[in-house]
Amino acid sequence: MNVRTKSIIGLLCVTTLAGAYFSYTEHQDNRQWKQQQQRNTQYWSHMQAIYLRDFDYALAEALAASTISDRQAALQSAIKHANFILEYVRIGSVTMNFPS
Repeated sequence: MNVRTKSIIGLLCVTTLAGAYFSYTEHQDNRQWKQQQQRNTQYWSHMQAIYLRDFDYALAEALAASTISDRQAALQSAIKHANFILEYVRIGSVTMNFPS
């Protein structure tokens, strides 16, 4: 083999190794991004479940209330929790790249 052939083979090897390294680092970055998105999804769905539970309890209290003032207080609580849910859906949609 002459010098030119050895140089071409060496260049191909270096290029292949550089491409493999770049591909590996991109794969790791993509995997980390997907894991972070999954954690974000779990967090937001958990927060929404908490507020939905509180919203449901407030509505149940409103239905079971024996006086008008108790019913109004429970409905105000339900409205407060509904606003929290709405806010978390908006925030979650922005951070998770979901259309709202």
